[in-house]
Amino acid sequence: MSARRLLWWWAGACAAAGIFCAAFEAAQLFWQPAPDPIANRYAPAREALRGAGVAGFLSDDPLDGDAGALRFHRALYGVAPTVLRPNSQERVLLVDLAHPERLARLLTAPDLRLRKDLGNGLAVVEKR
Repeated sequence: MSARRLLWWWAGACAAAGIFCAAFEAAQLFWQPAPDPIANRYAPAREALRGAGVAGFLSDDPLDGDAGALRFHRALYGVAPTVLRPNSQERVLLVDLAHPERLARLLTAPDLRLRKDLGNGLAVVEKR
């Protein structure tokens, strides 16, 4: 087999494999879509923030780090259409904690009042 013929055979095999993989992925996507874990996690927060329009965002992960930025962007997606503003002066705040046990310590701040504990590190608080 010549080198040119081998190259054409290899290109055809790669193209066929790519088409097969794409078709398989598309079939999985449309067969039974998996539930969106972000939407599931933030569904109670979306309900609690309904009508707020804009809310602040607090987390125990620094927002300038990878974990904090990821947590913020997931929350932003999860509570849409409510807009979240990090470290803002909004009256209503979504709290999303990596360590849920820190909520009690956060609520010792004199200017914060718990509106609703949503569980799993999520809470809605109000500024007094």
